[in-house]
Amino acid sequence: MGHYEESERYNHSAGWLSEAILLNTTSDIKNAIVTNGAVQIGIYYNPNKLNNTVKHITQNNEIISEGSCAYYNNSSDGFGHAVIIVGWDDEYPKENFKNDCRPKENGAWLCKNSWGTLWGEDGLFWISYENSDLVNPMTFACVSSDSYDNIYQYDGFGFNRCITAKQFNTSAVGNVFTSNQAEVLEAIGFYTYQQSIYPQCSTVVDIEIGIYKNLNDDYTNPTSSTLAATFNTSVEYSGYHTFKIPNPIPLNKGEKYSVIITMKSAENTPVILLEGNETDILKYHANIGESFISLSSKSSDFFDSAKKYGGNVCVKAFTKDYDGSSIMGIEIPSKECFFHVGDIEYLEAVIKPMGKKADLQWESSNTDIVVVDSNGIIRCIGEGDAFLTVSACRTPYSSSCRVKVLPEFLKIEWITDNKSTIDQYKYGDKIRMPAIPNKNGYKFIGWSAEVPETMPPYDLKFKANFIPDFKPSIRTPSTTTIKYGDAIILHADISGAIPNDAKIVWEASNSNFDMTVSANGQTCQITPKASGTTVFTVKIVESDGTFISSDTQEMISKAGFFTKIIAFFKKLFGSNKIIPYALKNMIE
Repeated sequence: MGHYEESERYNHSAGWLSEAILLNTTSDIKNAIVTNGAVQIGIYYNPNKLNNTVKHITQNNEIISEGSCAYYNNSSDGFGHAVIIVGWDDEYPKENFKNDCRPKENGAWLCKNSWGTLWGEDGLFWISYENSDLVNPMTFACVSSDSYDNIYQYDGFGFNRCITAKQFNTSAVGNVFTSNQAEVLEAIGFYTYQQSIYPQCSTVVDIEIGIYKNLNDDYTNPTSSTLAATFNTSVEYSGYHTFKIPNPIPLNKGEKYSVIITMKSAENTPVILLEGNETDILKYHANIGESFISLSSKSSDFFDSAKKYGGNVCVKAFTKDYDGSSIMGIEIPSKECFFHVGDIEYLEAVIKPMGKKADLQWESSNTDIVVVDSNGIIRCIGEGDAFLTVSACRTPYSSSCRVKVLPEFLKIEWITDNKSTIDQYKYGDKIRMPAIPNKNGYKFIGWSAEVPETMPPYDLKFKANFIPDFKPSIRTPSTTTIKYGDAIILHADISGAIPNDAKIVWEASNSNFDMTVSANGQTCQITPKASGTTVFTVKIVESDGTFISSDTQEMISKAGFFTKIIAFFKKLFGSNKIIPYALKNMIE
């Protein structure tokens, strides 16, 4: 900031600037004139392109102006000048402009110059809509001088440097201030720089403003303290903006606090504004620990602006002095409360500073759900959400709390083997765990979700989880290779007791074997009918077919041509002894 005394920089006796924005379109300018009364604009003035037919006549000691004063410049020659737009006429005749410098269409802005009433039409003149040199249309708004008592800022000259981080669509800046006295933080001011003059940026920027209190003396991060307030807004135009804090924040003398502005653009990169490079006229000075920047908006990414850029960011804080006679705030400590239909409760409102008194007014956003009397006694009538607001009469202070009214009772359903039991609770009650559930043949391993210690503000459902307390295994056979015509029995051994409604089933990976399963499923006779390898699986399944556990065994069948001939003679003669010895040797 420039090295000048505060009294030499500003004059607050007239008022405080609350808004100075750059306008984008003709419609924006017209709306601003209707709302604020005038719009400042820059032009290049060339007197040779002014068609001034005004004559000043004195009648009865009064000067009367006749004629028109119209200006159209289709280039950017001339000298820079500023005027204010006070009106418009969409049908202002193009014939009123100079013959050799005339716009194509009707329409002009009515502007007021600063050269006295004897110039132009009582100090006014018309500028064509088509004027090519109209630049930076701006509208201003002010508030009265008694709106604030103090301003905290470091950017004495405003901004003339912009930085962005193209990989992020959210960025944050902040200043840390120290309160000079007991006062109340009322408003925040800052600049934005958007698409109208910086094409890479979105026109609308979403803003989150956060206020942090009680920073330690050795802070290195502006958010490393208590978050006292946060609120959201958005800005559509580039320029300077001031936003009132919904609930003003009391500050003690010597208290360090930070103001954090988080900017988010849905499509593009927000622009961070700070003091620029020094010139022969402008001298900047920034101390370590004053201004911080986070290009990603993450609190862990904040760095000191003075160390990296040598200038401060453009964030301001406005306060009102506290004289000790009035309250400095009011707060409902709980921002969210849960009650049940039929409950009658007391909601506390804390007045700051402690010991001060104020008349309070309570209000419910939905009296079908909850009603509140003048003492903060609430009665819960129906299920749903409502907001309760307490206001300190004849002050700007208020505080709100979200109240969620729950059913008369909340429920927990415990499900074991498709059977359920239901317990009833109130919000916040200690949850009583049921007895460990039993299921024949299974081992209980826990519930389907973690059971909280106390009842939350919604119903719960838990299902008992089990694992089998048994396992099937196929007893290792005497051989794993079977010749065509032979048969072998596979045995299923079960460790543990299977459930009453479970059953044993056998499956094969292909059709190389015929299978004959016993009634109880514990044995399976297999007979090869084609050569190859087959994997046999024994499973235990529930009555509905749900798989529980299994085991496998690989078997090989020998069913070639000669093996089939031997099997044929076995079946025909009943014994290998009847087959001629030579034939047997030849075949085998």
